[in-house]
Amino acid sequence: MAEESAARAHDPVDNLVEVVEEHEYVVPYDTKQQLFRILNAIKLHNDYAANRDTFPVEHVRYSAHEPYKRLEPGKPLTDVELLFFREGWGPYASPCWGPALTRAVWFRNTGGHKATFDFLQWHLLRALPNVYYDGFPAITVYMHDEWTNSHIASSKLVRDERTRGEPGAEFDPLPAAYVTRTTVGNPAFRDLMLELGEDEPRAKRMRKNPHVPPYQSVYVSAEAPDPPPSTNLEKQGPYFFK
Repeated sequence: MAEESAARAHDPVDNLVEVVEEHEYVVPYDTKQQLFRILNAIKLHNDYAANRDTFPVEHVRYSAHEPYKRLEPGKPLTDVELLFFREGWGPYASPCWGPALTRAVWFRNTGGHKATFDFLQWHLLRALPNVYYDGFPAITVYMHDEWTNSHIASSKLVRDERTRGEPGAEFDPLPAAYVTRTTVGNPAFRDLMLELGEDEPRAKRMRKNPHVPPYQSVYVSAEAPDPPPSTNLEKQGPYFFK
């Protein structure tokens, strides 16, 4: 249980290995459709973790100006639970601080924390690109913290077979090995903001219209990485260093 795990974190004598190694995560959601896609992302991570020699190689980036990084899974994600928050909304006022939706999926693993974050962040944004709250993507992965834990009203276990990794799993071929994600402004959101009354706060209009995201995701695929852009030093040639 998420509550039990938080209590164990304060017992360094009996659980020294867990204190050092164990990582706990939460992914917020509102609807059953969102939950379905979140569980699919966890399942995909665990299938990759169960097939480290055969999973598709995927290089991603969030801007044409940054290098690609290879997505790899962390250790398997286990003990998946659904969390329901007391007040009927998220523990945080904005996704830039933490979970801001009405429910969350909780899970943990025992290693590969950075790889887990990178993998889930990419696949959650790809599966649910238009879920924004307060101007920020609302469905992403967070570390489970004491503040979130203090707002849990109840929880429910998810069947292990729903997210367990399967050795020998077959993966759909990737459209390309290198993918760049960028965002562009959403014309529908711009029109919505142009209709603002003089005394109506922008944030209030955004929260009344969560189905109109401020940005749209654009994915560009390539079979090979672009050459890195030249730096100013390179442009000046070898005489710069003499």
